[in-house]
Amino acid sequence: MLKLEPKLTSQEVFGASPPAVFVGSWGYPQVLAGPLIPPTASIDTSVMDRPELWVDMPMEQVLSYRLGLVRGKSRINVVQARGPGRLLSEVQEMVMASRPVDAEMRLRKRPKLTFALNPREPVFGPSAPMERLTVAENPPIPRKVDAVVADTDLKAEQGVLELYLSGVEQRQITRLLSVGLLGVKNRRRLVPTEWSITAVDDIIGRALHKKILDYEEINRFMVFGHVALGNNVQILLMPTSWMFEALEAWLTTKQPTIISDYELARGRRSYASEVAGAYYATRLPILEYLYGLRRQAGAIAFLEVYPSWVP
Repeated sequence: MLKLEPKLTSQEVFGASPPAVFVGSWGYPQVLAGPLIPPTASIDTSVMDRPELWVDMPMEQVLSYRLGLVRGKSRINVVQARGPGRLLSEVQEMVMASRPVDAEMRLRKRPKLTFALNPREPVFGPSAPMERLTVAENPPIPRKVDAVVADTDLKAEQGVLELYLSGVEQRQITRLLSVGLLGVKNRRRLVPTEWSITAVDDIIGRALHKKILDYEEINRFMVFGHVALGNNVQILLMPTSWMFEALEAWLTTKQPTIISDYELARGRRSYASEVAGAYYATRLPILEYLYGLRRQAGAIAFLEVYPSWVP
């Protein structure tokens, strides 16, 4: 585990943000937003906010990454993304970067660690209200990111797809949407992190769904799966036209809860309210795989969540 105490004795935090940001949903449209910065500068901290690299790591290492990021918080109205003040401008500049960025954060009081598990919110390290944020270097901004952010006539959905098709990492696209850098100028707004993740999964998924409907069906059954970090995910692909069902079992209590959502060939027109974000997060890689094969298939995702799981 990371030992944070010696580095958090003051209200000043200087470090290399992965870059990472969190926008909460509580109190919407007045939300708590701000950067996540480890008290370590000038090193590659990107792994601290890249869950796709954590799959085969021990849970202790994952928690050390989560708890090693100090969260600065500022109460902001979501529409301020259209005319950001100093704090939000610095956050937006940092989020556009393609690699970790050194930043200095002044907090109103010493950061406090409050450890609580919420299935809809990731674990964080110490946090405190933010007084000042300064990006300490010129962040490297990919040309495509700069162009899409600067295009204030481009709809957010189109911006997401342009960035995805140009090879920008999905996690960066999610951050850009979350801090209000995508979309038509007078419609830009902060998007709570949880919502932005699902929105990007859904936007890309719907675009791929339209494409695979023109492909032939696979000619055999296929099974994929992995168990990691308190989750068991098993995928069954079937030689049928596109359909998708997610079955999720929460095995965290004595009486397991089983929930499900599904769609047929035409896709969904309403939010998958039972499985929620996991529905879209599971559907997207399946669609990406089928798009790569230039095939379509029916898919059933079996998801199990064990007591050892941490959000």
